[in-house]
Amino acid sequence: MNKRYAKFTIFPEIKKGHKYYYAARTYREKINPEHTGKTKGSGKSKVVCDKIYLGTAQDILTKLFDAKKSPQQVFSKEFGLPMSVLKLAQDTGIMDIIDEVLPYKVRGIKASEFIIISAISKLHGSISKEKTGDYFSTTVLPEIMGIKAVNLNSKTYWEMFEKIISEKELKDKKRACGKELNDKLSLEELEELIDDEKLERIEERIWLNLLQKYNLLLDVLLYDGTNCFTYYQDHTINSYGQKGKNKKGRHNLRQIGLFMAVTGDGFPFMSQLACGNIHDARIFPTAMTKLIKRYHRLMSEAAKIKIAFDKGNNSQKNLRLLAGHEYIGSLVPSNHPDLTSIGLDQYTKSYKGFKVYEGAKVVFGVQHKICITYNEALEIKQKNSFLRHKTKAKNLLQKEFEKHKAAEDLEERLKMVLHTNKILHSRACRYLDYKIEDGSLTIIENEKEIAGKERAFGKNIIFTNNLKAEYSETIMTYKEKMEIEDSFKTIKDHRIISFHPIWHWTDSKIRIDAFISVLAYLLIKLLQYLAKQGGLQMSIASLITALKGIREVFMIYSDNTAEMKLEDLPPLQKQLLHKFGVMDTT
Repeated sequence: MNKRYAKFTIFPEIKKGHKYYYAARTYREKINPEHTGKTKGSGKSKVVCDKIYLGTAQDILTKLFDAKKSPQQVFSKEFGLPMSVLKLAQDTGIMDIIDEVLPYKVRGIKASEFIIISAISKLHGSISKEKTGDYFSTTVLPEIMGIKAVNLNSKTYWEMFEKIISEKELKDKKRACGKELNDKLSLEELEELIDDEKLERIEERIWLNLLQKYNLLLDVLLYDGTNCFTYYQDHTINSYGQKGKNKKGRHNLRQIGLFMAVTGDGFPFMSQLACGNIHDARIFPTAMTKLIKRYHRLMSEAAKIKIAFDKGNNSQKNLRLLAGHEYIGSLVPSNHPDLTSIGLDQYTKSYKGFKVYEGAKVVFGVQHKICITYNEALEIKQKNSFLRHKTKAKNLLQKEFEKHKAAEDLEERLKMVLHTNKILHSRACRYLDYKIEDGSLTIIENEKEIAGKERAFGKNIIFTNNLKAEYSETIMTYKEKMEIEDSFKTIKDHRIISFHPIWHWTDSKIRIDAFISVLAYLLIKLLQYLAKQGGLQMSIASLITALKGIREVFMIYSDNTAEMKLEDLPPLQKQLLHKFGVMDTT
């Protein structure tokens, strides 16, 4: 009989007048473990007897009672998210890289520990530096990392960040350049004065490790930018925060520009911070120069890259920077009436149910391949929106006229209505005008402009300098640009990384916070990648929710014994911990 199936028998023994209980079992065991079977000739065996001391009757009852006792105190701490991110940062060498480039300590805490703890707290939600220690104490990290939560606050973070990029040194450089401390710096001056070379070196070395460890592709990079409004007052001294055209419509607030290049799978490859009043096309040369240099250092000087970017970066000067590399962009349809006027009968190709026109045209001084997609549903949507906006603008114009028809500045008021209100993405004055005769207002529609706009409805013009590219591949690569839009949404989402709105108020600390935000995004994307490799398709939000739900429980009993274990986990969470290599640490 197999040993683990042998049954025990409980019996008493009297020793010195006291009764003690034992459990015993007997079974046969092969002398040679390699022999199996019960029949004659299958190998010699022997009888084995196991005897276990149980104690007195009172001892047995006490053990039975204690086995069913309830803990007197129960504590739980967050385990899944912090341990998964920390383990990943260690396994990929990210923490080692940070410590090599930034060999600093504050209160005995390394730079890598400050940065990774901040990245973890960002992934947990919107947590200020002052409250980072409070969050840290609710996790298993203090015991794992040997760090006291009380030493993580805004003061210690400021001390560490000052070692990474010094605000004092930045002020000294401003004085040396003849600038007043409250003077706003241009983007070029910021690039010159803020020494963020160490952060860029860390990003590059991280990617060198990732390319060696994982099967990540760098054949396509998707580039775009966003802006994040702040609540800085006008007198707050920093240069990154400037008023500009805000994507959330908060033009009255100072904002900061964030530009990124991500891989086709959404991994952030490069980030660039910019002043909020800088147009996309102006930052493009700086960002592309940095991107291409980093790509060549990681791959090879001869390697070619494919870059997709938004129409806001279009210019002859910018495209000249990408000579020798394949690029894909888009054109503003209404700016190319010769292309939007092409009849649908010439759209002889198709892509995922959409009609496609394939041709060529010289744009920005260079011959390009042109792919125009037509989406009937989009045409209907844009047509309805255009009509709605146009009707609203006309009503506002009429209302302003009726209200101020006797005012001396009536003409200025009417022009202001057409200037400040938009019809789709253009000012109303592009499509509407007016004249006043005999005390009445006549609204005039610019039929030529309206007809040109209507011809562009439902159409998207994509161009590439690769004249031999397959139209379907070109369209697919440009459509992948949605990946970077998702990246910005995640980085700005207050429930996840919450880079937006920005609370740091000095230029040096804003730059470091942007670095940590992008790093946090890279870490969660890597966890998502590992989960996918394990057969788990999960959004970032659902992955974070699942990991945050994994907690470690600490139970203290009345006899001063204690037990520590993870809560009972559903299969999904168990799979995640195993895939991330965290279960081995429990």
